Amino acid sequence: MNIMISLFTPTKVFTMDNDEMFLKYQEQNEPDGEMTMDSGIKNNMEACWKWLASKEALEKPDRQTPLIEEMLTREIADELDELLGSPTNNMMVWGSTEWEEAYVDYVDRLKAFVDKKYTTELCEDVDKLTVNQTIWRKIEWVTMKHRVRQERPFPLLTKSLLPRLADVLTRVQNAIAEVSEPFFC
Repeated sequence: MNIMISLFTPTKVFTMDNDEMFLKYQEQNEPDGEMTMDSGIKNNMEACWKWLASKEALEKPDRQTPLIEEMLTREIADELDELLGSPTNNMMVWGSTEWEEAYVDYVDRLKAFVDKKYTTELCEDVDKLTVNQTIWRKIEWVTMKHRVRQERPFPLLTKSLLPRLADVLTRVQNAIAEVSEPFFC
């Protein structure tokens, strides 16, 4: 949910909006590449994830107010929910070819949706305009694979995704307990 809120927060602090930085990251992020990620890029990547996904970052007093309630209306949210396509509750398993293909299609539809609803919209409100100008790269960021992180790309958390996740988790005994327990080495 923190990522959804961050997508609609007007800010210029998401440094991967900088094309040069993002292209360097993409080059060093190639899964089959031999290039190692330099520390500046890696630190920047971690900071971007922290800014997008951390509850602490969302609660910083200098962070602008998210516009999710204004910019993600019920009608737009319903359209967003339809992007995942046909029921995926029985295939939402990483490594599944069926799921990998469905995810690629979802990302394509999501990017087209964001283009149509946000990036090509001009408005007088400076904060909304900032969201419109920065949401594309944030979407690109959260839907891509990051080789130095364990998280897998996943659809945006919407109301239609919750029952699908519940279905996947109920089929695996103790799944909810496993993901909610702290990981100890």
